Amino acid sequence: MQPEADLTLRGQARIVHELLESLDVHDVTLCFNDWTASQIRVADGLCERIAGMVLIACETAGNYPPGLPGRNLALLGHVPGGLSLALRALRIRTLRRTPPTFGWMSKHGIDDDLFERWLSASRRNPGVLRDLVAYVRSTRQSKRDLVAATTSSAGS
Repeated sequence: MQPEADLTLRGQARIVHELLESLDVHDVTLCFNDWTASQIRVADGLCERIAGMVLIACETAGNYPPGLPGRNLALLGHVPGGLSLALRALRIRTLRRTPPTFGWMSKHGIDDDLFERWLSASRRNPGVLRDLVAYVRSTRQSKRDLVAATTSSAGS
């Protein structure tokens, strides 16, 4: 039996570290947009293969999980069946265009077919929904990790 995957930001940072190791690359410049695990990489000392990082993040210690939709998902993740219900509700076009969901995240709305492809994986594969719930439930710890990593990186 395989050990359970670490779906936190810290676990995701380690996956990137393991990828760089498996590719045996050095002096890499990583570019991140909308993902904060890079600060955790620095705090955890996972930088020996990295020459530089470009950070363009809306996820910061003060904005994680990001925005109103991120905070809503974090809350729903702690309600039994909350994420499953929310994903079903997002099939309604009008609902997904409201500010608490995806309304403020796109100037002209998200294409219906694209949005359906995003949602369909969680309906077809129970493992996808399970991993999403685990990730969302980890946001409190991930925020603490992010704050600590940002604080420790600030002095570097």
